[in-house]
Amino acid sequence: MNEEELVSILLVERQRLIAYLISMLRKLDQAEDVYQEVCLLALKKRETIADQQHLRYWLRTAARLQALNFLKKMQNRQLSLNDEILDLLEPHWAAHDAEDDSAVMLALKHCMDLLPKAAGALIRQHYVQGISYTALAESLRRPVNSLYVTFSRIHAALADCVNKRLSLPEENR
Repeated sequence: MNEEELVSILLVERQRLIAYLISMLRKLDQAEDVYQEVCLLALKKRETIADQQHLRYWLRTAARLQALNFLKKMQNRQLSLNDEILDLLEPHWAAHDAEDDSAVMLALKHCMDLLPKAAGALIRQHYVQGISYTALAESLRRPVNSLYVTFSRIHAALADCVNKRLSLPEENR
């Protein structure tokens, strides 16, 4: 799987993975950090990933393992959902793996092209180059929380654009 296709899928799957991670970690900032680790791992392991379906399953599995490792490090296990609950949720998450997101990916690519240069640069630095929120904030001389807000706004703008694009008739996309 090439890097561009992988990054596109990572962006499409971002909300699902963040929601999945929040169900285990209960905190958005921790979910974002673990998501970033999963993205870096996916970029490193992309040669072993066969296709989009395999990637979706791999991302969720990697996210779960990374989250559990994170919780062990933080000695915060008692605040997460237990393994039985996670196992019950697994079929729900797996049902989404079968969805064809090619239209979403095309819409996302279109919407990425519409982003202001600075926003697009932030997205590339974080998701393609793997620069952490903390490192980005330091290089921009901004508080990390301010950068989280910026990324939240970029993600919201992309989601809004993608949703609008997908609501158009197929021939107008």
